[in-house]
This record gives sequence, structure tokens and C-alpha cells, in this order.
Amino acid sequence: MFDIKEEKGIIIVKPNFNIEIENLDELKNLKEEIQNYISDKEEPKVILDFENVSYVDSTGLGNIIRIFEIIKKKKGTLAAVNLNVDVEKIFNITTLDTLIKVYPTLEDAINELRG
Repeated sequence: MFDIKEEKGIIIVKPNFNIEIENLDELKNLKEEIQNYISDKEEPKVILDFENVSYVDSTGLGNIIRIFEIIKKKKGTLAAVNLNVDVEKIFNITTLDTLIKVYPTLEDAINELRG
């Protein structure tokens, strides 16, 4: 239900489901897979690609924050790309965009994270 790959030292995670309570099992798997993927990395750089996500609810926000905390413990960076208008509003209203840098495209995020 999600794709995960590493490209030039940056981990790109692309959920193919809405980030909501109805998909709690997928969210749990996503979080665990990210945790496993970064377990041996220092200062991991992770991008969540929301291209196939049309909705995020409060349960989803909680899971995104937990993913952020997992990455932050390793002094890493989490970014988000391809947010639709509704998801971007949720990031703004909840101020999640102050924790997770939002980029319009995957290319923009990769360029920024590579420095």
C-alpha cells in the first residue's frame, strides 16, 4: 500500500492510501517500515510524497507526528511533497508545516535536502 525507495541518500516514501483511521493497519506498517529503513542511518533524510493521498484525518496527523519524532530522534529531516489543497490546509491549520517542511514537488525537496 506504499512505495519506499532510496535515491541519492534520501528516503522517499509514497503512501498509496488516505492517511486516516480507516487505514490504521497501513499507517502502522508505514511507520514500522520507515523505522526499519532508517535504523542504521545517521541523520536520515525522508520525504513523504502525498501524490496519492487525498485526505488526512486526526489519526493520520498523529501518525505523521510519530514518524517525525522517530526521524528527529536520529537527528534526521522529514519533508512532505505533492500535498493537495485540502491536505496543505490541514498542515497549515495544525501548524504541522512548522515541523515538516513542505515542498511543491519531489524534485524541489530532493534538491533542498541534498544541499
